[in-house]
Amino acid sequence: MIVFLKYGMLPYKGGAMALSKELQTGKSGEHLVCFDLIQQGYNAFLADQGLPYDVIVDTGKQMLRIQVKTVSKKNAGNGYAFSLRSGKKSNRLISIESIDYMAFVFLDKRIVQYIPSPFIAVKDGFFKQSVVFYETTKDSKGNQRKYILGGFNSLQ
Repeated sequence: MIVFLKYGMLPYKGGAMALSKELQTGKSGEHLVCFDLIQQGYNAFLADQGLPYDVIVDTGKQMLRIQVKTVSKKNAGNGYAFSLRSGKKSNRLISIESIDYMAFVFLDKRIVQYIPSPFIAVKDGFFKQSVVFYETTKDSKGNQRKYILGGFNSLQ
């Protein structure tokens, strides 16, 4: 059944607007970040579309810009892989100057991790292409992993 709005005549399917799974996942992550920050005692707000950040946080001392990256589940390699690009088809680099923190959202666990921008930037002033979080501190060869689930749960 398709329902039309009185003004604008936008089609709705089954009473809910048909949005892509990727868009729904991203929006879920942004709202979860706002919820998490508000629960920590901060004032948090969703940012307008088209900005390099997704959430604004008032810490009482400063305003912080947060880019949100969200995944719904682990990948085949048993980690949580996040692309750190921006835009449709993730082709734009994100400058370290445009945001203060990255928030990584693990929807299947309802966990948010916050990492300061300099911690994941490369030498040219932009962010790495991607990061992978794991639940264990070492890989199968005993090498230490940098991004561990549960290691960055609040703003520093």
